[in-house]
Amino acid sequence: EVWYDGLVSDWCGGCDDDAVGDGHDAASRVGTDCDDARADVYPGAPDAWYDGTDSDCSGGSDDDADGDGHDAASRGGTDCDDGDPDVHPGAPDAWYDGLDADCAGDDDFDADADGVAASRYGGTDCNDARPDVYPGAYDAPYDGLDADCSGGSDDDADGDGHDAAARRGDDCDDGRADVYPGAADAWYDGTDSDCAGNDDYDADGDGYAVSWHGGADCDDTDGDIYPGSPEFNDGVDNDCNGLVEEGDPDGDGVLTGVEAAAGSDWNAPDTDGDSVHDLYELGDDLPLVRDTDGDGAADFQDSDDDDDGIPTAAEASGADPADPLTLPDTDGDLLPDHRDSDADGDGLMDAYEGTADTDGDGLRDFQDSDDDGDGVPTAAELPAADTDGDGLPDHRDPDSDDDGLPDATDPDRLTPEQQDSPADSAADSAADSGDDHAPDTADSDPAPVNRDAPKGAGACAHSPPLLLWLPLLALPARRRAP
Repeated sequence: EVWYDGLVSDWCGGCDDDAVGDGHDAASRVGTDCDDARADVYPGAPDAWYDGTDSDCSGGSDDDADGDGHDAASRGGTDCDDGDPDVHPGAPDAWYDGLDADCAGDDDFDADADGVAASRYGGTDCNDARPDVYPGAYDAPYDGLDADCSGGSDDDADGDGHDAAARRGDDCDDGRADVYPGAADAWYDGTDSDCAGNDDYDADGDGYAVSWHGGADCDDTDGDIYPGSPEFNDGVDNDCNGLVEEGDPDGDGVLTGVEAAAGSDWNAPDTDGDSVHDLYELGDDLPLVRDTDGDGAADFQDSDDDDDGIPTAAEASGADPADPLTLPDTDGDLLPDHRDSDADGDGLMDAYEGTADTDGDGLRDFQDSDDDGDGVPTAAELPAADTDGDGLPDHRDPDSDDDGLPDATDPDRLTPEQQDSPADSAADSAADSGDDHAPDTADSDPAPVNRDAPKGAGACAHSPPLLLWLPLLALPARRRAP
């Protein structure tokens, strides 16, 4: 039989286009048998994959078992799983399902492709959405991102367990892991290791750095020893002034160191020689020294402590320099005269009253409550008044109105000449020296009336006749009439 010649021999029963007799005409004869030389190759025949034969004449690749259009990788193709048509290059690939559906060859649990699987699927990548976050990655501090997946605070750059002070933490140096609150702090190394905020060169905490490091504390082991500290008689230089104050060589009751600090002379009990010992002039607020008058000169250097014009020596005269209880306090206001600008409390400043003794009673005016000894307190006599115009202010004039009556017994001590008006008195003084209403030319006794001698029988001869008195008696009444 010659195949495919259109002639059918008797023995094959009309099979001129089916050379192998597999029941399928050759494809070249408009049949379906893709290989009419092999009886095991025809449509519907069993087709073993990857043998190079399309036994079932499907027309597909014998190396693409799952029919997804991609030959198996084992046959030189790109299909990483030729048993699953959903797995092939370019296929949609859902993360974290364990299937490399797109045959990319990557870890299905490493979505950000940083080489580390996500921590929730057994890996160590704490953020699988960012390729710059994984264990060992560079972690910039203070950006809010735990880039190296260390689990520590991003505000703790040195990893000492304390956030930086600049990030509202308490670590004063976030670049050093040995510096944090509570860390061991060695003195004098220049590092505040425990972040206490204190001076590393002030071990005793007295506020002064140790002297050998540029400070002024001569003993940095004792918090009671520092410049300006109160000095005690204890054999120790408490105030670091280089002196051990154990004595009082001038006996004024002030230790040498205190006087050295104040500037007074520790070898002289009375530095300014004003009869008041330094102890009572330095004051009670040391190391601040007393300056009563505020003139910039401390009392122990000031010859006039209260600046009243009267030297301190004069105001403290008679006192025992070493006994404050003997210092004069004329007005009893507990302020000694040398510090009181009105020592006698009479309302007149000492500078005005001065050191004169107007009434000669042994008390100087600035210490005399009755300067003129007229029985009227100085405070009651107007300091600026000179009632009779004689140049003496009333507080120094025992007869302020010059009427012949001492102020102490004169009910009208401020009205001259028996209560005459000043104009009348001035007129009378020329013609009637005694103001007794008798002209001097006719008055045998020109003394003021209140000083006329008592008149007896003989005196009547010197008196004007009664008729002459009558018109004069009416004169004062007319003067006083409104």
